[in-house]
Amino acid sequence: MKRCCLSVFCLLVVPALLFAQPGTTAGSAPPVAPVDAWRKEPYQLTLVLHVDPHPLLTPVFVARLRDEVRDALQRDLGRICKVEVLPDHPLLQDILQRGWSTLDNRKFTIDDTKLHFLRVGYENGQYTIQGRQVDGSTALVSPLRKAHTPDRQWVSRLCALTAAQDFGMVAQVGKVDLRTVQLLIKGSGAADPESVAVRTGEVFALAEIRQGSDGKPQGIPVPDAYLVVSDVREGECTTRLFSRYRDPIKQKPDRQLLGYRALKLGTQRAPLQLRVVDAVTREPLPGCGVKVYPSGFDALQAEELTTNAQGRVRTKDTYKNVVFVRLSIAGVDRAEVPFPLLSDGPIEYPLSGSQEADAIARLEYRNRQWLRQVRELDLSMDGDAASIRDIITKSGEQAAAGKAKEIASRLQGDIDQLARELEEVRDSGRGAPPQLLDATINRGQKAITALKAKTKAFSEFAEEVQNPTPAKIALKKARLADRAFDAPAAIAGYEESLKLDENQPEVKDRLDKIRRAWQIKGGPTGPHAQARKYIFEVWGTLEGEDLEKGLPAIKNHFKSLQGSDDFFTGYKLFKANQEHLQKLTALRDQLGTNNGEDAQERIEAINKLGEELAKLNEEVASWIDRVSE
Repeated sequence: MKRCCLSVFCLLVVPALLFAQPGTTAGSAPPVAPVDAWRKEPYQLTLVLHVDPHPLLTPVFVARLRDEVRDALQRDLGRICKVEVLPDHPLLQDILQRGWSTLDNRKFTIDDTKLHFLRVGYENGQYTIQGRQVDGSTALVSPLRKAHTPDRQWVSRLCALTAAQDFGMVAQVGKVDLRTVQLLIKGSGAADPESVAVRTGEVFALAEIRQGSDGKPQGIPVPDAYLVVSDVREGECTTRLFSRYRDPIKQKPDRQLLGYRALKLGTQRAPLQLRVVDAVTREPLPGCGVKVYPSGFDALQAEELTTNAQGRVRTKDTYKNVVFVRLSIAGVDRAEVPFPLLSDGPIEYPLSGSQEADAIARLEYRNRQWLRQVRELDLSMDGDAASIRDIITKSGEQAAAGKAKEIASRLQGDIDQLARELEEVRDSGRGAPPQLLDATINRGQKAITALKAKTKAFSEFAEEVQNPTPAKIALKKARLADRAFDAPAAIAGYEESLKLDENQPEVKDRLDKIRRAWQIKGGPTGPHAQARKYIFEVWGTLEGEDLEKGLPAIKNHFKSLQGSDDFFTGYKLFKANQEHLQKLTALRDQLGTNNGEDAQERIEAINKLGEELAKLNEEVASWIDRVSE
C-alpha cells in the first residue's frame, strides 16, 4: 500500500533555510473583518498594573494608583476605548521571573483586547515605571518603555502617559495600488479623542493575519515593512508603503491568509542611533555608509554618515516618526530600510557582508514564507482527512465522497498556486550560489509532489465510492485512517473489511504489520510504553526552554520507537516536531522585527534549536518511510 513520502516534508524545515517578498499590483488585500462592524467597534484595553514590594508603596498608595491610572486613561481615550485595570494576569509571573523578553518568545492568538503590562517600583529615590503592550488585533508587541520620577503625585499620570504612548489605533488593510495602501481604521465610528487621532506622517507597522494550525487566527509581523500616513479622511487613511523586501502585501493570497492589519506605532521626534552588525557573525561593521533620508528614499537631501569601529552612528539632526536609511559597503548600496523612531535608544541592524550574501538572505526570506504555506497546507490536509472520516460516520459514504471531491479540487488549486510561488522563490534567489538555489527549488518540487500524493487520496476515495461493496466501504475507512496514522481506527477498519471479504491478502498483510507496530513491546512500563506516553502526552505541549531541555529525552524515546518498529507513534512524533518548527518559525519572524541585542541572541538560540529539531525530524521521516511500507 503506497503512501506519500514523509521525508520530503522534512525538507520544508532544512536547517539552512529554517526561517526564511515579490511588485504589488492594484487590488484589495483579503478582508479579515466586516468593514462596518470594524469601524464601529470600540477598543478594549486591559492594563495589568503590578507594584513591587516596598515600604513606600503601601496598599493605600497601590489602590489609589490603580484607580487614578484607570480614570486618567479612560478620560484621555474617551468612548473609543473601554479601560480596565487588573492586579494580576497569567503572563505576569513569567514577566516577573524571566523578564520582559518573555513576551517576544510567545505566539499570541488574535482577539479584541489590548493587553498592557505596567511594573512600578521604587529605587534610589525614584519611582520607576516599565511597560509593554500586546495588541490583540495584530499580535504585535510594543518595545519596552521606561520612565521615572521623584514626585509621588506624578506617578499615576506618568503611568497613564506610558501606557497611552503605545495605545495605537488599529487598521485593516483595504485597497492596495502599488505602494499606496488604504487603511480602514478600527473604532473610527466612535468619538476619536485628539490624543489618539491618526495624523499625517505617523507610522503603522504591518501584520499578516493567518489561520493557525489550531483553527484560530494568528498575527505574524511583516519585517521591515511600514506604512506612513499621507492623508486622513473620516474612517480611513491613505498611506505609503515602505519595505526592505519587495511586495510585503500579497495580492494572490493562499488559503490560510485571512488578510492584513496595521498598528499605529508610538513614534516620536529623535535622532537615529544605529549599530550595523554582520548578519552571520554579529560582529560590528565599521566603515559602513549610512545615508539618512527624512521623507523617503527619493528625497533630494540626506544626512551622510559612516559607522565607527563599533559599527555605530548617531545623526546630528533629529527626525520625526520615521527615517529612511540606505546602507552601503565599499560604495555599493546594500539595503534600503525604513526605521520607525520609537525611542532615542540604539537600534541594532544585521547586514550581509557581500552581494552574494544579500542574494542568499533574499532567497531564505522568500523561501521561509513559501515553506510556511506548505506546512500549513500539509496540516490542513490532516484536518480534511479527519473531516471525511467524521462525515462517513455521521452522514455516510456518498456525502463523504462529495466532500472529498470538493476538497481534492480545492487542494489542487492550492498546490498550483504553490507551484507558481515556487518560481517567485527562484526569482528572489538570483545572484545566490547556483548549487544552493537549485537545491532549494528541488526540495520545493519534492514537497509539491508529496502534497499531490496526499491530495490524490481524496480523489481516489471519491471514485471508489461509485462502485461500493460493504468490504470496500470498510476498506476505504481503514485506508483513510491508515494514511492519517490512526492505528486503532485503521486496525478496526481492516478487520471489518476482512470479515466481509476474506480474499484480500494485501489487506491481511497490512493489518498484521500495523498490529505488530502498534503492540506495546517490553510491557506497560518498558521503554516502548514510556516513549509512546511521552510523545502522545508530553512532547507536543513543551515550549521555549522546556522544549530545548526535552531534546535529549525525545531522541532517546525515538530510539525506543526504532527498536519497536512503532512507526505510528513515530508519525505522531513527526507531526509534533512539524508543529514545533512552525511555532519556532513564527516566533523567529516575530523577533525579527526587534533589533535589540537580546532579541538577536534569542533568534540565534531559536535557529540552533530549529536546526536540531529539523535534523531529528528528517531522521524520523526517513525511518517511517522505510518501515511503514
